[in-house]
Amino acid sequence: MKSLNRRFIAGATATAVALSTSAIPHAHAADTISTGVDCSITAPFVGTTTRSSTFDAHIDVPKTVQAGVGFEASVHLNNISVQSEQLSKISGASLKTSTIRIKVGNNVQLDGSQSGVSLSKGVLSIKNKLKAKLNGTSLDITAEPITVRLKATTEGDITFAPDSTVLVTDIDVQTGIIPVTAIASCATTNAKPYATIKATPQEGLKVTAPTETTPQSIIDVTATAPNTTTGNVQFYLNNAPVGHPVAVTATGTAATKITLGAAGSAIITARYTDSEGYNPLPDGTATVAVGTQAPTLKEGDEDTYTGTINGQATSIDEPLKVTPGETVTVTTTMTPSSASVQVYELGINPPAGVTYVEDSGSRNFKSVLTTTGTGFNPPNSTYYDPHWKKEATMPNDQYRGFHTTSTYSVFGYAPQTVTAQYQIPKDLAPGRYMFQMGVYKYSTEFKDLVSIPETSFEIAADLPTLPNRKIKPAPHNEEQTTESEDTPTNSGSSFGSLLRSPSFWSTILDVVAGIVTLVLNFLARR
Repeated sequence: MKSLNRRFIAGATATAVALSTSAIPHAHAADTISTGVDCSITAPFVGTTTRSSTFDAHIDVPKTVQAGVGFEASVHLNNISVQSEQLSKISGASLKTSTIRIKVGNNVQLDGSQSGVSLSKGVLSIKNKLKAKLNGTSLDITAEPITVRLKATTEGDITFAPDSTVLVTDIDVQTGIIPVTAIASCATTNAKPYATIKATPQEGLKVTAPTETTPQSIIDVTATAPNTTTGNVQFYLNNAPVGHPVAVTATGTAATKITLGAAGSAIITARYTDSEGYNPLPDGTATVAVGTQAPTLKEGDEDTYTGTINGQATSIDEPLKVTPGETVTVTTTMTPSSASVQVYELGINPPAGVTYVEDSGSRNFKSVLTTTGTGFNPPNSTYYDPHWKKEATMPNDQYRGFHTTSTYSVFGYAPQTVTAQYQIPKDLAPGRYMFQMGVYKYSTEFKDLVSIPETSFEIAADLPTLPNRKIKPAPHNEEQTTESEDTPTNSGSSFGSLLRSPSFWSTILDVVAGIVTLVLNFLARR
């Protein structure tokens, strides 16, 4: 056996292995693993003879394959020659049948029909690929090129390992004119796996949605499910379900409309569910930038605007982080573009839901509160009513407007500032917000609500947890075992002494062990 091992290990370096690079990623080399085997032969006259041996195998495996995509390995093995004087006592020896049995697990299947290859209960069987030919005192063992094409059914690991009975074969031995058939089998004595491939998820859903929009927009969202026209798609907005599942159409798509909320980043997720309630496809996602547009001044407005929140000039891209329930101080400023201008009312309009802290507002010049929401309540009749109710865009009920108590005229480009405090509600939805400055000015009685990006703030809250995908488990099957076979009988006696010889069957066991070496090399190259 030692000489056999040396011959095999030397020959293994010349073994040619062709991997389909279009189907399988580049392989990587692993450590050499030692595998023990117990081989037995059941033959007429002598019953069962056994032998133990150990073989080393070097494993090269692809790192990953994709579920649902076929992959293959083609293995070409050099001949192995077994030398023994005992072989000269027989006129011929050959393998009548052979079955290589490899555990591959339940999350893999054959990719198409393949001659001599079957897969049942997680065991891959490769039949009649081994040959033996007697040449004097040597027996040459060869293997036809073995090509197996497989396909992972789900994501996860695919582990290649010898089955508990890794090889079953009928050996025909000829001595004189009467042939004898012996049944040989080899079992592994350790369960160490030889190779593990990582099966990555199938191609997932693709989500089509706008890349950017404005708050409260209603957007169209489409999910495309690859290679299926059945099942349903559940859409999520920021990990919260939106509506009911949408059926996949004949084109493999599912579409819906989603209403977005405040400014910020909206995450849309699409999850596919098959007819059994499982989620075999990876989720599809899309991120929509929901931004408040930069202020576009009304025609006729020639002044400039800025502001702060808690003393900081922020932006919609870099807002102030605010905790729900917090009170913030907001300042908005208008700077006249000319040396003399009429300014009647300046105020602050908060985002919907944000409340004004009573008696906290004022202008930088002596002023009085005159407007609450759209209601005008001046201290006397000398104040100009802005008539906000007549405007197409009106302030909300937390708007507060202030008039000066002296003159409406502003001289010398003097900045006009309004400051007030606001309570951020505890239930304000996560997102980005900004305040507006209300202006009523000019001899033309110009009115507008101007967005002030420098007052942007963000409610940053943890998103709800997206439910885990439900992956269909691999079916549980009992381990496939070798079926018992009848032992051939032979009443001849002219070669009985040879058949009873332990050294003769030891040679045959060397042959079987050599075959197992081929099997292990096949495992190594998978």
